[in-house]
Amino acid sequence: MQKFRIALFVIGVGVGLPLMIWDPWATDPPVRQPESPPVTPEAQLDPSLPEDVAVALRAAQADYDAKRRRKALDRIIHYAEAGYHDVDTLLGRLYLSGGDGIEDPEKALFHLTRAVAQDNPIAWYMLGARLFVGDPVLRDTKRGFALLRKAADCGMPAAHSVLGAYYAEGYGLDQNIEKAEAHRNFAAWAGVPEAQFNLGNIYINREKPRIGKKGDDLVIGLQWNLLAARQGLSLARENLRKLWTKIKNEYDTETLEQVKNVVIIRADHREARILPADPLVCGFEHFVISKIP
Repeated sequence: MQKFRIALFVIGVGVGLPLMIWDPWATDPPVRQPESPPVTPEAQLDPSLPEDVAVALRAAQADYDAKRRRKALDRIIHYAEAGYHDVDTLLGRLYLSGGDGIEDPEKALFHLTRAVAQDNPIAWYMLGARLFVGDPVLRDTKRGFALLRKAADCGMPAAHSVLGAYYAEGYGLDQNIEKAEAHRNFAAWAGVPEAQFNLGNIYINREKPRIGKKGDDLVIGLQWNLLAARQGLSLARENLRKLWTKIKNEYDTETLEQVKNVVIIRADHREARILPADPLVCGFEHFVISKIP
């Protein structure tokens, strides 16, 4: 049987290390919660907001998160014409997301445009994504990209995750795997499961997988998939099972044990260095992240 080339020195483990009690490819990985809750958008409200508006916004945000969209709208619709950018941003999100019969793209565009004019980062992201992939009548890829890049430059994980997808697929942009990897790497270290999953697949699907002092591409890719699966991402769980089924047919038992131990232990180490952040909040930084090209 073919031997899997693996940099065992990365964790300093030999073949004799026993398998972990939990087999990640036989059962669903447990969903892990971050040790400390991430910062929520409502915590970033404009401090100059009147107290009644801030209270209504916090309550509406909680309703939005609980998918009580109509109730959230009713809480803040009275402030719609006041010009508060935090109100406009949430109204834009409500009208975009729909639910409870409130979807209205034109109103969403109006409120998000007004919030963008007041430099609201969430509005940069929401409107940017809408203009980039919206219906042909509203689509403006140049402006949409500029807003998404602005949100990414302020350190917003969600914007990096979306730009990574667009660069990877060549959607509205020239395909650029290097940029896709850089943007997904940023979002992955902020704990965005979709970015972790997609970043892992960049490593796994390289035409010429790399072997080096930082570890094998396949092993690193499996680690990111495992971390996304631990957060409950079903695509990552399914992908792990498919990959492991394929690997089982290619390598001997001894090598499989080595691979599994390396992936689990290194994923644990990687997870300990992740800094969970709200994907819609600016200011995320991580010491492992280099400059985005």
